[in-house]
Amino acid sequence: RLQRVLSYSPETGIFTWLVATGPRAIVGSQAGHQIKTGRNCGYVRVRIDGRLYAASSLAWLYVHGEWVPDLDHRDLVRWNNSIGNLRMATRSLQKANMKARADNTSGFKGVHWHKPTSKWRAQMNVAGKRVHLGDRDTREAAHDLYKAAAYAHFGEFARG
Repeated sequence: RLQRVLSYSPETGIFTWLVATGPRAIVGSQAGHQIKTGRNCGYVRVRIDGRLYAASSLAWLYVHGEWVPDLDHRDLVRWNNSIGNLRMATRSLQKANMKARADNTSGFKGVHWHKPTSKWRAQMNVAGKRVHLGDRDTREAAHDLYKAAAYAHFGEFARG
């Protein structure tokens, strides 16, 4: 059904309508919409037959013939659904590829100030468990610990 109603460009990641399936589905027009607010902000969703789908999962299905709900955007650009930018990933690997949170006070992913020791603490989550990597005098030294552990555990998904 997907390939009957939509065309997909693997280079651009853009879907276009082949068939008018609803009031917004105009033949030749770009399908889907980018979410503007909330934790899913930036992702593209496409409505087919009244149901919303992640454009990234539709792209994977279109090219590989397999439905994969958990995909990672290599470049962290949520709307970039070009097939070369998508890769299968567990939730844990997706989190490994995230940037430091906006409320991070150290400026480095995986590093925070630990009051009891008066040092910078490096830690990460692996398989849902918090792993203490060590305490250091500087943020940079703690971050070096985090980066080494992240690359050891997550390989190409690691983002320091």
